[in-house]
Amino acid sequence: MRKLAFYYHHNYQTAIFLLPKFEIDHIGETGFLYGVEVGFGPQRTFIPHVYEVDASGNIEKQKMGGVFHWVIAPGLRFGKDLSVTKNIPIQWFINPQLQFRNPAVGRNEKYLIIGIGINYKLK
Repeated sequence: MRKLAFYYHHNYQTAIFLLPKFEIDHIGETGFLYGVEVGFGPQRTFIPHVYEVDASGNIEKQKMGGVFHWVIAPGLRFGKDLSVTKNIPIQWFINPQLQFRNPAVGRNEKYLIIGIGINYKLK
């Protein structure tokens, strides 16, 4: 599964990321699902308020700052598969994951991300 997602922190940073993921899910007789996953992919952050000091000491506001990161994201999935009990080809899920981003100023940054999503089964 691939995940194209974003997050937004007001007046701090926004990011968009693409995470191809490997998943193992178990779906019970009632449609309850749980599983584990790991994803790896690129992320681009956008920082709205960035200022730069030039050689003469003048401060200039930049249009948009930010950097590219590589993200590794192990996580869990919990939810319900509605095709099991109601014959509706939809799954909903909650997806806590721990993201490790690198490079990040010489160290790995860690973020806890809580995702909420819907999968629609085409077949």
